[in-house]
Amino acid sequence: MSKENNSGIAADDLAERIVNLVGMTEEPETSASSSPSLMNSPERRPARIDASKTIKTTRQRRPSNELLPDPSVLRDLELHARSISSNVDMCLRDLRGTLRGMSDLTLEFMQTYSSTINSTCDNVDAAIKSQYKLIAKAEELNETMQDARKVAQQVKDMKRLVDLLESRLLADTHKN
Repeated sequence: MSKENNSGIAADDLAERIVNLVGMTEEPETSASSSPSLMNSPERRPARIDASKTIKTTRQRRPSNELLPDPSVLRDLELHARSISSNVDMCLRDLRGTLRGMSDLTLEFMQTYSSTINSTCDNVDAAIKSQYKLIAKAEELNETMQDARKVAQQVKDMKRLVDLLESRLLADTHKN
């Protein structure tokens, strides 16, 4: 049976019991109508009550001592109320657990994100410091190379002088 069909049967049964309690039925009350097994039979089940239609029945008022609710109806209502209450409690527990799980995941995500950002910032800071050190070393090397250029120029000048000296010595030895 479908869930909708079950709720329709329960609603019909409940509507019939309420109508019997208030006294809005067209049939006179019998001892069989108060029996729960007979109330659920197809012959006794009333058609659905449409709220848009006006019920044109003669209301039979019971004396005030007969307005007491049927104990079986009250028990059934209490059972249904407890069932609904336990279902709501179970849904709330499930929702609470799901929300707690979502909160834990969100917290873990935020911690991971924060740790990643901090780590990235630390790595960027270290990279910037390393870049500055590299630039400083390059400038030191450039200054050192300036000195090396001077030394290289001096070596060239010395070689030229040595070559001149050698050429004069060779010219002097050829003259003698």
